[in-house]
Amino acid sequence: MSTLRRSARTVAATVAAFAVVVGFAIGGPAHATEVAPPPVDDSSLTDPAPPIDTSLPGVAERIAEIEANGGEILGGSSVQYVEEGANGDAVGARAFPSGCGLTVLIYKQTTQIVSDNLTSCLAPFVSAAMSSTIGFLAWGHYNNFVASRSAQRTGGSSLALEYAYNCYDNVDRTIFRTVTNGTLVRGGTTYTAAAYDIVDTPNCGTP
Repeated sequence: MSTLRRSARTVAATVAAFAVVVGFAIGGPAHATEVAPPPVDDSSLTDPAPPIDTSLPGVAERIAEIEANGGEILGGSSVQYVEEGANGDAVGARAFPSGCGLTVLIYKQTTQIVSDNLTSCLAPFVSAAMSSTIGFLAWGHYNNFVASRSAQRTGGSSLALEYAYNCYDNVDRTIFRTVTNGTLVRGGTTYTAAAYDIVDTPNCGTP
């Protein structure tokens, strides 16, 4: 399983015709859209990141559910939400006080590559939103997008977003990257997080 460094910046996305997307919320309703996040320098999303943190609420249960339904987990990463604008040594001091994180899982289900994303917290928030993309490596970069999805909700303590790319063929090998950016509001403060992972996937081609 490969893992890549978190980034606090968002990523551009264009939805391709071969994407199948589904948004849903854990613990309450979410509004899912196909609005992609704005662009960012692609080179910032290629360094090692933290592994999946199964101590975050709902993460271990979600992994078990995916595997029980026949999904093959290919990769993933978890990061903590931090106060908007925090960087460097300030990040630890400004971390979301309730143990709130963003987890990205990428898995294969039959002929689909699925990006499964979970914002989960120990305490409720006022609002939460996530935007996510799936791209593949070609011509030296990953800004070759095949799917994107966004979701948001008010209230609650978790938000989930799952969507998929239908493999163009079951022959070619492709390196995929999923990137997800999250935003939370709690106690009048905005918190952000970004998580991503890259997986080398056999038998799943792109146009």
